[in-house]
Amino acid sequence: MWGKPAEIAAQYVRKGSLIGVTGSLKFEYWNDRSTGVQRSKPVISVDNLDLLGSKQDNEQGGGHSSMGGGYPDEF
Repeated sequence: MWGKPAEIAAQYVRKGSLIGVTGSLKFEYWNDRSTGVQRSKPVISVDNLDLLGSKQDNEQGGGHSSMGGGYPDEF
């Protein structure tokens, strides 16, 4: 996560927070140096971060506020 979504996450997201993420998913592949086995890992590029939940949840470590848009406050 980079840019504005990363700044919002650093400020508001805590362990257990309910968030919504939109972006793209890709896999990176490589060969392990010691075994020669092909390895992979998922890489998620975040375009939009939505903090979900209620304001009360946010004060207790959850999240809300629809930062980045996409969902109405009533969601």
